[in-house]
Amino acid sequence: MNVVRGVSTVLYKVKILQIGNGNVLYPEGAAIENLLDYLPQKQYFSTGKCGDVPYTDPLDKIKSLSIDPNGDVIICRDFSIGNIIKIDIIEIIDNYDPYENEQMKVILEEGVQGLLIQMKNKGIRLDSEEFFSICDMCATLREKSRQYEGL
Repeated sequence: MNVVRGVSTVLYKVKILQIGNGNVLYPEGAAIENLLDYLPQKQYFSTGKCGDVPYTDPLDKIKSLSIDPNGDVIICRDFSIGNIIKIDIIEIIDNYDPYENEQMKVILEEGVQGLLIQMKNKGIRLDSEEFFSICDMCATLREKSRQYEGL
């Protein structure tokens, strides 16, 4: 069975169950391309900070992290705070200060809307201002910023 068709079948069955407002979806990659009919509608987010959304923590009160296969220590989607191949994990955690990162500082102080204003002031424009979540908006803004700065 085609994997997408199989997933679509499962999602259809879940959709007809009319599950309430539980977990929040953060679709990426092929899910956006192949499962768009089953995802929530994109919308405009005017405010929001890390910690306002389920399964997130404020950037200055991190409770969890992940380590990518390349060694990057990730605290939120693609916010890397170091690399365990280059630096000991304890040193990375001990030296973590979100106020030293310009984007993290803006998000902590002004929310993602502050990040949007910062990007617009730099001349960075988005293709759309509608997103699946505030996290989707934040990640898109940071990706656009990296592209703009040539990183």
